[in-house]
Amino acid sequence: DLTTSRPHDPTTSRPHDLTTSQPQAKKMVTERSDQLAAALASDLGKTTEEATITEMSVVLHEIDEALANLKVGRPPLPLPPLPLPPPPSPPPPPPPPPFASGVQ
Repeated sequence: DLTTSRPHDPTTSRPHDLTTSQPQAKKMVTERSDQLAAALASDLGKTTEEATITEMSVVLHEIDEALANLKVGRPPLPLPPLPLPPPPSPPPPPPPPPFASGVQ
């Protein structure tokens, strides 16, 4: 189960239990490699060897890198505020009055 035990604060850069969710992700990739390879074969036509080399090994390496660089015990980093959207455009000017020809 990769869900967090505490609600994630969306203003921070990582959930508090990241140290437990990454090893679980690695375990999921290794335990379900046959299912992942079958899905990649079905969706993208990849062989098991190609799926292992180009997909699963890359994901496992990224998880290892993240775990190696994770500073355990450090509080989450605050994320910068999102930029505000631009103000709405002003409404177009009203159409000009109808042309009066002077003929009645």
